[in-house]
Amino acid sequence: MHRHPNAAVLAVLLAALALSAVPSAAAACGQGTWAFEGSCVRPCPVGTYPTPTALTTTTPWPANAECKPCPAECATCTSATRCTSCKRPYYRTDSFTCVATCVSGTWASPRFTTTDPWPFSASCKPCTMADPYCETCLSKWECTRCDPSYRLDRVNKAACIKNGVGPQP
Repeated sequence: MHRHPNAAVLAVLLAALALSAVPSAAAACGQGTWAFEGSCVRPCPVGTYPTPTALTTTTPWPANAECKPCPAECATCTSATRCTSCKRPYYRTDSFTCVATCVSGTWASPRFTTTDPWPFSASCKPCTMADPYCETCLSKWECTRCDPSYRLDRVNKAACIKNGVGPQP
């Protein structure tokens, strides 16, 4: 079979034309949608966040609007630095990061065994939920150390009593 001498050039040109006719997913997405895995979606799927985030219908929709993945330890997030819930075995902090162990002055809520389902609400809660003078705790019902001018209540383990007040140990 005899090929035309320009057949190879024509094939390359046709391929280039076909590629230019298919816009990128980001450029193809219309107002109010974001590019995600080659499609335009609204809203972004769980485990991703929209960027840019502060868009309104009065703002020209940017060609680079896309869903980006949350940090690895986040189950859900609103940005690359703000987790709204964490994957197992992480706990969300008040600064919206995910940690494996809650820091001193906080407790893991809820506490689970390795076989329990992991809720999206697992977070580090401040010990001051138990008592405003509680410095370390196991839960909101069990303070383990109080502010130095207070002591643990022997009856109500969640409470701290001012030193010199009530029955002394």
